[in-house]
Amino acid sequence: MDKDEAFNIIEALRFGKPPDGHVRYFTVGREEEINRLMYRLTNRIRGPLLLKANWGAGKSHLLRLVKETALEQGFLVSYVQCDKEGERFNRLDRIFGAVCRGIVLPQESKSEGIRAFFNYICNFIREENPNSDFWRNITDNGGWSISDALTSYACYLALRAWYFGSLQVHNIIEDWFFHPEKYRTARKDLYNNLVRNFSSRFRDSMPEWQYYDVSAGIFDFQSQDYRQCWAGLTDLLLLSLESRLKGFVILFDEFEDQIDKLKNIKFQEKAFLNLFEFYKAKKFEGMTFFAVTPDFSYNCQKLLLMKGRFEFPRNQFKKLPTFEMSQLEYTHLAELANKIIDTHATAFEWNPRQKITNTELTKKISDLASAPIPDRTRHFITEFTKYLDETYDGRH
Repeated sequence: MDKDEAFNIIEALRFGKPPDGHVRYFTVGREEEINRLMYRLTNRIRGPLLLKANWGAGKSHLLRLVKETALEQGFLVSYVQCDKEGERFNRLDRIFGAVCRGIVLPQESKSEGIRAFFNYICNFIREENPNSDFWRNITDNGGWSISDALTSYACYLALRAWYFGSLQVHNIIEDWFFHPEKYRTARKDLYNNLVRNFSSRFRDSMPEWQYYDVSAGIFDFQSQDYRQCWAGLTDLLLLSLESRLKGFVILFDEFEDQIDKLKNIKFQEKAFLNLFEFYKAKKFEGMTFFAVTPDFSYNCQKLLLMKGRFEFPRNQFKKLPTFEMSQLEYTHLAELANKIIDTHATAFEWNPRQKITNTELTKKISDLASAPIPDRTRHFITEFTKYLDETYDGRH
């Protein structure tokens, strides 16, 4: 890495997290565990995986490692931060919006959400001129009048309008997919902007009244038990595979916060049922990873019993595939410290080892490694980076 790149990394480490693109370099220890995790990704084992680790054991770090590796291997990836306000796992329309917002394409350093993916798909159609049955069905041999290749008609309408539409149309589609809950009563506006205004370009095969039919739920991602959401996720996976990507990986960080903040037991039950649907891998056949603590399944079952929900299928929690990670040891943190030292030295063009004796370094690492705090790894990174900053400034 050069000086500027190293400086940006140190800026991120001051907040306890290496930046995207450098997660692998700052991943230490647990090599066998990480290899088993990567095996699942490389072999495209569909369905969910609960990444279990105690606070401070680095589950979010490893989730970001999965993201970085998946992008390097050519997957479409979405990273969803579940502890953000508004992300409600009982409301799959909001989760669908969060997934669309979090989309990242391979080799892209910045997340551009559904806009980047639809641009990629439309460029693929124009430049590659794909001639498979799938793409002939998608484009209706260039007529764009109807398609049965996609599961979600909403997704087809969006892609068709994106292909022909202006920046203004793109903005409408992006906002619709980012916040589908806002458009439940805006069916007329969506019809005008995505269908009627393009009547000169294609002959639509469906009469206007069907677009407003509540039972059809074409513009409504919440109706029919969120059918359009599951169909939309399936179509994102299908489009990724048919456009020479490896598939679609969704990462849910801080998933446990979802259950804690929902409070209402009916909402919590719905969130659990949605998790089980990901496990069944019938409504969405891609790969999903959920970051949770080791007691997640036990705590969920305990919550249901405490609130008298005895009929809920609690045995489903035992079927969820899990991957539990061990705590970082002193030797791992010492290796991490050396990587931070090398990066800091490059960023500020100095030699920390000329100012810090081996005895001082060993003691500092030992003190930080033994700190009895929940988020130990992040604390270690922030405090050790701070220690180097202060040593460089002459405060030690």
